[in-house]
Amino acid sequence: MKTGPSSPLCLAELNAHERDARISFDQQRHKYFIDDDGRNLVSVTTYLKRFFEEFDGNRIIRIHGSRWRATPGHKYEKKTDEAILQEWEENRVAQSGLGTCMHERIEAFYNRPDIGDRQLGMGDLREPDSPPLAPEDEQFDRFHQAHKPVPYRTEMRVFDTTLRLAGSVDMLAYETCRSGSDSTRYVMYDWKRSSKELSPDAPHYGRMCRGVLAHLPDTAYTHYVMQQNMYAHLLKECYDTPIDRMYLVRFHPSIDDYQLVRVPRWKDEVEAVLRHRRKHLRLTRLWRGLAVALRSFIFLSNETRATKRVKRSYASVSVVTKYAERRLEVFARD
Repeated sequence: MKTGPSSPLCLAELNAHERDARISFDQQRHKYFIDDDGRNLVSVTTYLKRFFEEFDGNRIIRIHGSRWRATPGHKYEKKTDEAILQEWEENRVAQSGLGTCMHERIEAFYNRPDIGDRQLGMGDLREPDSPPLAPEDEQFDRFHQAHKPVPYRTEMRVFDTTLRLAGSVDMLAYETCRSGSDSTRYVMYDWKRSSKELSPDAPHYGRMCRGVLAHLPDTAYTHYVMQQNMYAHLLKECYDTPIDRMYLVRFHPSIDDYQLVRVPRWKDEVEAVLRHRRKHLRLTRLWRGLAVALRSFIFLSNETRATKRVKRSYASVSVVTKYAERRLEVFARD
């Protein structure tokens, strides 16, 4: 697929921010780094996962496997547990790849220098002998022609050094409005290639989030809304860029047309997650400092002729050190 004379960095160069140079992203490991300090930041997406139930394929098969195999004609009727798990993993990888490709096409589209021509569509990026547009590309064209967002940045990496959180905003668009004087409003878009309904009323089958978000249903909608609200917080507090509106835009071959979803403001939930993060960082520093101090004590004990009392202290400290290190692992997850 050609991108013409455009570059994914076009908007990043035109609308650069002084913080851009401080953050880098390791695509293979999916990790963010700032200021070349060697310590990675936690992505907002990764941090939010601790409040949602992790997909457990084995558990699902234990619950439903017998019924599947007892149902004539069921697609899993004659498949082993291992075969089902492998099929799910292959589908996950395939769908993830398709979603990544869709994001790249949209990014290339909005970074074209001729984007001012509002009649352009995704087909303008294709080689002459390319296959027909995918359904999600056609849906994107209809979205773009209907709403005509003016792109400001795409795949903008944002971060907070204090919270050590980072993430990538799919697209920031801007609107110029006149209210006594010219001013700019920023609108955030998040592209989703998803077969799941993005609605506050989406079925959750009794599953609820965990921890500080336990009052929310465990759905893709909840996860994406929290993600966008966290990005809006980072943009306002660290980039002096308040967000006027936020949208999820869903594309998928299984639906007739794109779905545009206005993202609500979840200020209380964001504050709850931020408090959790600050507490997590304090406790992690505390336990890490304790573990380092105890390991130093053990090293010094090994370097001296240990008396019985020192040996007893050494044994006790070893136990405490192992406990501290286990607690660090727990805090890294919770």
